Amino acid sequence: MCSSDLDHEVDAVTTSYASAENTDVIDLVADYGKPFLHTATFAEQVKLTEDDPARFGAVFQTCASETFYGVGLIRLLTELETAGVWRPRSRRIVSIEAAAASTRVTNEHFLATAEQARWSVADPIRVSMPSTDWTEVVARLAAVEPEVVMVTHFLDQEVATFQQAFVAAGLHSLVYCVYGPSIPRFQDLAGSTADGIIWSTTTGTYDDVLGRRFRNQYTARFGRVPGWSQAGAAYDQVQLLAAAWSA
Repeated sequence: MCSSDLDHEVDAVTTSYASAENTDVIDLVADYGKPFLHTATFAEQVKLTEDDPARFGAVFQTCASETFYGVGLIRLLTELETAGVWRPRSRRIVSIEAAAASTRVTNEHFLATAEQARWSVADPIRVSMPSTDWTEVVARLAAVEPEVVMVTHFLDQEVATFQQAFVAAGLHSLVYCVYGPSIPRFQDLAGSTADGIIWSTTTGTYDDVLGRRFRNQYTARFGRVPGWSQAGAAYDQVQLLAAAWSA
């Protein structure tokens, strides 16, 4: 989005997570003054709006921040252990993060939560954008021998390529991905190598009555099944605006 897009004098702007990688957008929409709804999980922008609510009062993040990805992983690992359905051989976690402005899941909050649950976290592997030599990354993983790999890279094709390289190397870590596998193309690209992956998204469409109704209506309207993330999030943003304005 650029300033010329606002020349149309729209009443609100909805978008996905692109604003996290284009940080000047927040200032642009703050100057514009109309509601701006986004699904960027960038924790720094959360703090930005909290610190200056007068300037950024029309900026609404319609999802949880990236902080909850790491906390959610530790909660899941604890639940799996407690239920006895998974027994880790070690307590070592390695995270793989894209070298992007908005990918900071391996933060102080995550490290403290992991330590409390008796997990050790190795230094994160930061990988280049938009493409990465995943064979080299997998070799680095093999040297560390982690029990859990947390992949916070958000490009579906890159996550799929990583998973293919991971399976080809014969590694046996539990793989936890954020967001990327929610995009329909991920499973097409990863194929059978996607089996066993655990993934989460803070913008997910539930597989409940409301979620299934939305997916059925979306499929009927557009002739294809929506993903588990942005399609439902975009719908919710419009519904939030409609409800607020009608009230």
